[in-house]
Amino acid sequence: TDEESAALSLEERLRWTRLALQLATADAATSLEAGTFAQRPDHHVSRLPILVDESVWWELGKIYEDALQGALDVQASSAERMAGDPEATSIPATVVTMFFEMPERG
Repeated sequence: TDEESAALSLEERLRWTRLALQLATADAATSLEAGTFAQRPDHHVSRLPILVDESVWWELGKIYEDALQGALDVQASSAERMAGDPEATSIPATVVTMFFEMPERG
């Protein structure tokens, strides 16, 4: 949560961020090497450099918070269905959500 993040020092937040990025990069590299990253035509990867003002910065946080909660909800409902059907096929997936401030462009 924002509150938990605010309770950490900048150094601690950077340490957790580095760890999450290292894990996400390793997952993506493993998937690319195995040929599964883009195997499904409905996979998604995007990069969108944007410029926003201070008044809407929080809206980006809310969008990504909602996306994370949506992914958790989908995972929970899928787990329920798979628990009721031992023949169900599971699809290993990784979800990475992020937005972050960039330094000023020179």
